[in-house]
Amino acid sequence: GIPVVVSENKPKAIQYTIDKFSPAIILLDDGFQSHGVNRDLDIVLLNASKKAGSFELFPLGSLRDFTSSIRKANYIILDINKCFLLSC
Repeated sequence: GIPVVVSENKPKAIQYTIDKFSPAIILLDDGFQSHGVNRDLDIVLLNASKKAGSFELFPLGSLRDFTSSIRKANYIILDINKCFLLSC
């Protein structure tokens, strides 16, 4: 019962979602670096098994924005599941 809208044009997808479904909340994947989108909240999920300083930007690493940009986040969530598997 939850609609999923996929588009390279996030502002257009958001407007379509509002017009078609009138949602109370819209969650964006990779919305942190979508600078043309007005947001109420920024949540960043980090893999806790990564060592500090080992973060590289895509395509070399998994980051899509500079680590200094994390200051813009309202919340940072550490994914510790992999950390336990790797004995971090």
